[in-house]
Amino acid sequence: MARKKKKKYQVTRSLAAPAFIGLICLFTWTALLTFDIADWPNPSHAPHNQPTTNACGNAGAFVAFQMFYWIGDGAYILALFATMASFLWLVHGKVVSIVQRTFGVTILIASVATSVSFISTGGYETLAIGDGGVLGAALSMLLRHAFSSVGTILVLAYSFLVGLTFAAEGWVLRFPAAVQYLKDASADAISAARTSLGSPLAVGAGRAGAVDDDDVDDDVQTDAPTMRINSNRKALAEQSEAIAAPEEESRSDVSSKGKKKKKSKRAAKGNVQKHEPEVLPDAEQTEAEPEAPKLRVNMPRPMAEIVPDKAYPTPVGDWDFPPHNLLHDPELGFSAQQESIVRAKAKMLEKTLEEFRLDARVVEIETGPVITMFELAVGAGIKVSQIASLTNDIARALKAPAIRVVAPIPGKNTVGIEVPNANKEKVRIKELLALGAAKARKMALPIFFGKDASGAALMGDLAAMPHMLIAGTTGSGKSVCINSVIASFLMTKKPDEVKLILVDPKMVEMSQFKEVPHLMSPIITDMNRAEQILDWAVTKMEERYELLAEARVRNIASYNRLGEEEIYKRFAPSNDQEKAQIPVNLPYIVIVIDELADLMMTSAKEVEHHLARLAQKSRAVGVHIVVATQRPEAKVVTGLIKSNMPCRVAFRVASRMDSRIVLDQNGAEVLMGQGDMLFLPPGSHKLIRAQGTLLEDDELNSIIDFLVAQGKPEFHPQLMRIKAKGIGGSSADRDPLFDKAVTIVLESQRGSVSLLQRRLSIGYSRASRLIDEMAEAGVVGEFKGSQAREVEMTLEEWQHLKAQVDREVAEDNYAADAMDTDDSVAVMTQEPVIAQVPTPTSEVENVYDEENLGFDDDDDEDDDDDDDFDLDDVDDDDEDDDDDDEEDDDEEEDDEEEEDDEDEDWEEDEEGFEEDDEEYEDDDEDVEIDEEFEEEDEAEDDSDEEEEDEYEEDDDDR
Repeated sequence: MARKKKKKYQVTRSLAAPAFIGLICLFTWTALLTFDIADWPNPSHAPHNQPTTNACGNAGAFVAFQMFYWIGDGAYILALFATMASFLWLVHGKVVSIVQRTFGVTILIASVATSVSFISTGGYETLAIGDGGVLGAALSMLLRHAFSSVGTILVLAYSFLVGLTFAAEGWVLRFPAAVQYLKDASADAISAARTSLGSPLAVGAGRAGAVDDDDVDDDVQTDAPTMRINSNRKALAEQSEAIAAPEEESRSDVSSKGKKKKKSKRAAKGNVQKHEPEVLPDAEQTEAEPEAPKLRVNMPRPMAEIVPDKAYPTPVGDWDFPPHNLLHDPELGFSAQQESIVRAKAKMLEKTLEEFRLDARVVEIETGPVITMFELAVGAGIKVSQIASLTNDIARALKAPAIRVVAPIPGKNTVGIEVPNANKEKVRIKELLALGAAKARKMALPIFFGKDASGAALMGDLAAMPHMLIAGTTGSGKSVCINSVIASFLMTKKPDEVKLILVDPKMVEMSQFKEVPHLMSPIITDMNRAEQILDWAVTKMEERYELLAEARVRNIASYNRLGEEEIYKRFAPSNDQEKAQIPVNLPYIVIVIDELADLMMTSAKEVEHHLARLAQKSRAVGVHIVVATQRPEAKVVTGLIKSNMPCRVAFRVASRMDSRIVLDQNGAEVLMGQGDMLFLPPGSHKLIRAQGTLLEDDELNSIIDFLVAQGKPEFHPQLMRIKAKGIGGSSADRDPLFDKAVTIVLESQRGSVSLLQRRLSIGYSRASRLIDEMAEAGVVGEFKGSQAREVEMTLEEWQHLKAQVDREVAEDNYAADAMDTDDSVAVMTQEPVIAQVPTPTSEVENVYDEENLGFDDDDDEDDDDDDDFDLDDVDDDDEDDDDDDEEDDDEEEDDEEEEDDEDEDWEEDEEGFEEDDEEYEDDDEDVEIDEEFEEEDEAEDDSDEEEEDEYEEDDDDR
């Protein structure tokens, strides 16, 4: 009982002060409105009114005179704001920002008084000092003397706006929202009026029962827009009957539509009246409610002061990084536009949850470039699954295409709801370079992904990831993300720090990077060569591990920090040749694959094996992989590949299954597209919603042009040999004019079929085959329709590459000959038994003739190998019966005997060839053939003679 009395006393006490101030304000207003200049105590007027005409007597006349005398018409401003302050104090118990508002009221009073004194001409019914009072007369005279008339007007207008902003900040900022609300209300009223005009006709027709089919159709079409308007208003109403309204309407007939229109009209009016105070709430009322949690809106800071125009780092040595003025400027003022919108959506979200009887309040708002996350504090007993089941209803109420429920939020007891923004912000890389410049300088391979949900820069280090998987459908922003990743390296790293290997099956996605100095090889468009590139990367990884082990360091960063002297000290080379083979600096190697599905279709097992090995071991040696695909299927993104790529980026995908394959959880299927993505950092299961960087073509071309002007790419020789596969190995299958055709193309720098036709006097088919062979060898580029193919190398590079391949082939042949020589020496060290075996000359001839009847001369070599193999078998069988101890003289005799036997064999083979020729000639005489076949036989005879000459040359060599 005592507690109730104490509480009642406190309430009475808290109301006493504002009530007293309210009475003073009422007294002041009465005195000002009933003021008369003839009343006492005006000294400039005599005689005074008797009695005083002021409604508040002499006291009111005195107060009114003093206020008008000193501040003129500014007395009304003082009385107005004093009344409003007392009202707020009475309702909310306090006045927020009292010092700020007092300062604003003071400026308003001075500007109003000065303005009245500036424009007033005086008169009989005014005070002698004027309507502006002493303050207005003094300031008006001062401003007129200093700024003249036009300047005085500008100063007074600016002062009035400043004072109004400080005094009534909340009302000024809500003025645009009030205008928009009035527009919406008038539109709803017009729509309701049009609906009410059509409803009596429909009801009357239903009652009369004389409605034909055409009338019914017209009535339904007239009613459809009304139902759409009502469905939008259901999100603001608090009537539970509205949930079941669509079911009732589907079961109703045409005659009951008139009643429903009237009911919906009344509901619409009620909704408008109920929603009106929510659009223009007072700032004091929101902050003074003790039960509702305080709403905090976190907006990104403005970018006007943090975007520099200089390059990312200062120029180092003879290399300059692209300046920031090559990039597009970020959008400014976006945060100010979003604040008023997200607050209105927060109230709409609370209303929607209340309709479904869920106790939840928005306590914090994180707004980003594309989505806004509302954090809800839910009541006791409310499950997260209850909110998640209402995603479609919430999206309908907020007029959003899709929403995403985030729960739980780490470190908080709230539930997050991500809602797309109506107006999207374009995230520029120039802004990210300014935001994360200090952090990026500490990274080995910085990547600027975009902005997260709170508007902060999202970036990562590929060296720490260490590999990345990107997935998304067509148009989701996957290709733009790849360009942003490559551009991040180009903007922050020198060519001797990062080397790029680009695999582009589409041949157009990365074609603009073909002259970038950071390239390690030409852009790979053939998937067969791409598999060999991965094989080379595995070999390079093993080589680097051996190098790091010999240098006694653990990773590539430690190796590069050693310095030249320390590296030579640890390796201790014995001569200059060994010293030249020791690398002083190891660049990072980044392999970017644009479409993994195409690569997996070519050679799935090999590609999976190479990617798995690289992903497991290549981090320490600086080899990193960025893999992208638009088909995140289990056959493409296998478990072995995915498990070794912890960092993943998912854009919009087609289904939940695809999202689970990429991210191991749902969410990517509800993204908005156009750069909207989910980022899974390595070592974490928490997804980060972000908006990807937008890098337009003109920005990318400007960066590339700036880099190309400083140097050209230096391709790795080993990768060039992989690129030019077939130069030495498959030359036997090439056209005899291939070398001459390559020389013509490289001298003219035109890969044209017609050029070869004119210069070589050949037909179109043969010239086209020559161009295709050049494309396989890497001399010219891919087919471009009617245009000439692009030449990929110079004549000097071709000659150097061909000589290098020929040298390697010669070395391989020399090694093979050496192995054969060692085998023959091993055989000759044993006691020869060939002399004891009868020479099978006639048998070999008979067998050779029988096997070669009716076959081409190309099979002769196989028959010779078979004959030699039989003799070797005889030698091996006889060697088992010989003694192991032999003299050197016997070995020399054995060598001579073996040489004689080999000569006899070659002579027998030649006799076999001659017999074959005679048999072919006999057959030609017996059969009558056309002239065309005769020419072919003559060509075959010529080839036989050439082969005989080759065999004779081989005999001489032996």
